Amino acid sequence: MNRFIQSRISLIAALCILLFLSACGNDDDEPNPDKPDAGGASALVSTIMEPTELFKATKLVVSENGQYIVLGLDTRIDGSNANYKFYFSKDTGESFSELSGTSDFTAVSNNGILLSGYKLKNLNDNSDQQIPQISYSPEPVMDVNGVAYYVNGTIHKFENGQSINLGIAVNALLGEMIYSNGKIGFLSLYYRTLAEYDIATNTLTSRLWPAFDERRLRGTSANNNNKAKLSYNEGYFGYASAGAAVVVAPNDQITYYDYPSTYDYQDNPIAVMVEDGKMYVDLYENPLRTGNYNTVVKTTFEASGSTLTKTDIAFPRTAKVNGTVYYSGFIEGGKYRDYGIVKSTASGKEYVNTKVNFDNKYSNTGFVMEVGDHLYFRNKKYDTSAKTYQSSEFKNLLYGYADAQKTVAYTGEGTFSTTNNGSSWKLENANGIAPNFVIKNNKGGYYALIYNEYYYVPSGTGFQYSKFDMAVYSSSDAYNWQLISEHKNVDGMAPKAISPEGHLVYLENRNPMGNPDFVSNLSTDEGISFKSFKNEVAGAVSYVGTYSSYHKMASGRHVAFTYQNPNFIAISCTGLTDGCSEQQVMAAEVPSGVFKVFYNSNDEAIIGGKTVFKITGL
Repeated sequence: MNRFIQSRISLIAALCILLFLSACGNDDDEPNPDKPDAGGASALVSTIMEPTELFKATKLVVSENGQYIVLGLDTRIDGSNANYKFYFSKDTGESFSELSGTSDFTAVSNNGILLSGYKLKNLNDNSDQQIPQISYSPEPVMDVNGVAYYVNGTIHKFENGQSINLGIAVNALLGEMIYSNGKIGFLSLYYRTLAEYDIATNTLTSRLWPAFDERRLRGTSANNNNKAKLSYNEGYFGYASAGAAVVVAPNDQITYYDYPSTYDYQDNPIAVMVEDGKMYVDLYENPLRTGNYNTVVKTTFEASGSTLTKTDIAFPRTAKVNGTVYYSGFIEGGKYRDYGIVKSTASGKEYVNTKVNFDNKYSNTGFVMEVGDHLYFRNKKYDTSAKTYQSSEFKNLLYGYADAQKTVAYTGEGTFSTTNNGSSWKLENANGIAPNFVIKNNKGGYYALIYNEYYYVPSGTGFQYSKFDMAVYSSSDAYNWQLISEHKNVDGMAPKAISPEGHLVYLENRNPMGNPDFVSNLSTDEGISFKSFKNEVAGAVSYVGTYSSYHKMASGRHVAFTYQNPNFIAISCTGLTDGCSEQQVMAAEVPSGVFKVFYNSNDEAIIGGKTVFKITGL
């Protein structure tokens, strides 16, 4: 739909709202295929899930005493619309301030000195100090007291704005240096050497890197080890490449860890850390081996003994200090919907008690399904009594249907059902369709609708107009489906629903490259054929069947919802295409654009977003 049409629609909608209840349907002499008894709508809105903050960190450093926390936040849940900001806390996470001018930080000291490349930034007074930058040398490191160390032929320390030569000669072509617990590890692939510098004793101990199988490390997906990453901790050195990783113990014993075949990938690793003799490595799943090109899958593995196992202590994470690790993650039964800053110890995990709201840092639920006293969304479920979040039985909830007998969940892993309010779920069809819409039909079975809308751009015109593909299915159980009708490459905006009678309606602009000429097209035979129904005035159409939120109530009324910025509108009709009135629903933070609505067996609407609402009295 072009901007002219959209503006006309918004204008007409606004007029309807000002009148509060406005007739937007057909004249009485028009065909009326689905007309039940007329009824009115008086919607009541209640909040059933409050928004939670989103602490999805892209970078995270914490001082050893836990007082200073510096992080970069990412608002993305679905991999789109990135919005990064950086913040720091001086009070163990109770409050945060925005960090400006610095994004590439690697450590923060117990007295609030932040290391960012060749700069030391004091978080207490916002002052900066510049560390000397030396060509062909690794970036500086910093200890817990805010003292930086760098190499200029010999090891130097940088403290209070002054450089001090410590007189320990180190070759310039080092490759990398890493600070850990009062020592600095030097790793040079060029010279095949490992070295440890003890800050307290000002001594350097070097040894040769043991011979290892480079071909095995790079795996089958990479031609070289150019993206390999190194790590050091307490005498242990780690080296991770595209297909495998190796840990070198203080006695030079080496242990290989081959990645699972689906993680053998030329872009790996993302991150690596050695700690307490174990290695932690963050890896991408290889889409060429899984066929999953739509979602970026990242997994953190723990390498211990001779095995590689998945761990939920994901990167970005801190090194363990006094038995404590900080990371950005999810706690089962916790208060955050997706990500919080987690403090993990031997006694358990807890979220850092942050009392601050970051702008636009709230996760969106997407489609939400109410089952008993739980709300299901994506791969999570929310206990409405305890107000806590857990992983659900599904990896990816797409859509759901409910009636008095059962609730059906359509997921990325198949079709599931429950007859006991979610106490147990049964896999009904591992290869079932993923419908956009499901409804019980008048034949005692079910209809499903799948549609895909897209824009077609005629070559050389600069115009674009809507086209769609669609398919209608029937089923006796809502699990196993038979195709009834299918259409591809159709001009217009797809029907978003099918009525229990098997009727569908969609809108078409017959003059998309000129003055709009709208017509509605109606099917009364389950989508097998469509006929021109009525010439329409652009912006004056409110057929409930054109909305994915369509539902037929037990009372016989046809209802739907639409978002017309900044208002959320409930539409109530006597039929699929006539007798419609609109009512403004007073709900804050409602989702904009295309959204899905779940209707429970009581004809109550559940609408997801940052806040989740229940709408009754339709």
